[in-house]
Amino acid sequence: MGIIDTIFLIIGIFLIITITLIIVYCKLKLPEKELNYISYLITYLMGILLIIGVITGSIWFILLFVLLLAFLDRIYRSKKYPEKYKPMSIWEKLGFVWVILLISTILYIAFFH
Repeated sequence: MGIIDTIFLIIGIFLIITITLIIVYCKLKLPEKELNYISYLITYLMGILLIIGVITGSIWFILLFVLLLAFLDRIYRSKKYPEKYKPMSIWEKLGFVWVILLISTILYIAFFH
């Protein structure tokens, strides 16, 4: 296991532990507050996917999927809390798509040619 794999493994474990502690803290200290479980679930998925990517050796493909999950989480939060998160402009969405295409092209060339 290389240094990059170790770093991503630590980040995945850190995400899972941090979100668990946040949920426990909010349940104990703020029982009347409504928790946003979908955002917590997306962060859990990111942590689990990072760990699975390190174990299977396909961390770069998993990172593309994590980027997609982050984009979907951003869209969800902008719809749920419009006063807190402004919706992404068309240029930000296009920029995100171009970044995904660029990264996937580089990874395709690196791994399959």
